[in-house]
Amino acid sequence: MTPVQREPSGSDAPLPASPDAGDLLARVGDFTGRFVVLPSDDAETAVALFVLHTWAVEAAETTPYIVLASPERRSGKTKLLEVLALLVREPWHCASASEAALFRKVQLVEPTLLLDETDAIFGSHSERTEPLRALLNAGNRRGASVARVVGAKLEVKDFSVFCPKVLAGIDTGRLPETVEDRAVTLRMKRRRAGEHVERLRTRLVAPEAAALGAELKGWAAGAIDRLRDAIPELPEELGDRAGDAWEPLFAIADLAGGYWPARARSAAVNLSAAREGDEGSRGTQLLAAIRRAIGDAHAATTNELLKAINADDGLPFGGWSNGKGIDARILARLLKPYAIHPHTVRIGEKTAKGYSVASLADAWARYLPPPEASQPSQASHPAEPASPESLPGDRSVTAVTDVTDVAGATPAPTAGDNATPACAHPAHSPDWRTHPTTGRLICWRCHPPAGRPA
Repeated sequence: MTPVQREPSGSDAPLPASPDAGDLLARVGDFTGRFVVLPSDDAETAVALFVLHTWAVEAAETTPYIVLASPERRSGKTKLLEVLALLVREPWHCASASEAALFRKVQLVEPTLLLDETDAIFGSHSERTEPLRALLNAGNRRGASVARVVGAKLEVKDFSVFCPKVLAGIDTGRLPETVEDRAVTLRMKRRRAGEHVERLRTRLVAPEAAALGAELKGWAAGAIDRLRDAIPELPEELGDRAGDAWEPLFAIADLAGGYWPARARSAAVNLSAAREGDEGSRGTQLLAAIRRAIGDAHAATTNELLKAINADDGLPFGGWSNGKGIDARILARLLKPYAIHPHTVRIGEKTAKGYSVASLADAWARYLPPPEASQPSQASHPAEPASPESLPGDRSVTAVTDVTDVAGATPAPTAGDNATPACAHPAHSPDWRTHPTTGRLICWRCHPPAGRPA
């Protein structure tokens, strides 16, 4: 598709007086909403901030990718790209480009790349998609480059790959995780019968869009220095990459003032914060499934975990091995990168190979969102520990190392002579630690070792 022609950004034409950023954000949102039904107010906020960001990208060290994904065609993805092509700085709307064109265009122009049909592009792993993968993997941070061999003399040249990008396609699950991790994903939906929009006739609205673009250009010229010096506050709910993506948008929202700073951060948390149950990578899906399967117990056998994981239709693992699911060997291989290994655990009076909370807790804390609030509060400290009968399924468990009681340890009710002392605190809370002498997993608040403060 041929990009809309507008006055080049480097023109010597006089700039209009710098307008208010908040007013521009509202007008960009109104213009977009005339032609496209966005899935939420948060999506409208993200799109408006992104448009202004493309004009002020000179001030940014990072840039977010906007991913437009939908389960079906005719959900407004391409239409939104066409509207954005009227509003953003240096639009380059394309569905495909050669490797040479891709790297040279980004290097020379630093365009706003509006890439359509990404489901077809990433539908299969091939050499054709590798240049685009390289550009997307590195292109969210200023200064990043990708090396290519050029010319008859086969010289190595570094190409800058930094530029704002919007990627649109059917959600087939094939978009690389490294790209999704850098993106603000908008889940586009097909319009309902009662949702009406104007028909986009580019030739009729182009003058209006060009006038708005001139104001955006004037605003950016006066805002670059303030945006470059901005250090916006980031919500704690955002991970590192999500924070990097939203930071330049927060800077614009803070400059706009009014309700925009709060609105931007609310949108960021709703669209990009990790939550319990989020799909995540294969590894994090597996860690979350194991945490659900173990629940409040202290461990589970490998067979119990495999049964729960393979039976969960929301996970990809049940279809592995021609529908047989994963086995103990595959489970161990998938957990090995997290330094988690199977070992002997005791459940009641029996021992078997499995995984204890002690071996999983560090990975859970590092790679998963906190457990849902429905779990017992870790801050509560009942006067009396729970009785063994109150524990679900009599599943007092410990990794089998040395189950000899330590002289002087605080006596506690147990579910068996060699079992871990019963306790009402969640098994994966910080209160549970390995005993320094026996290696048993105990609650130090209820049963502190001799000489150690609770």
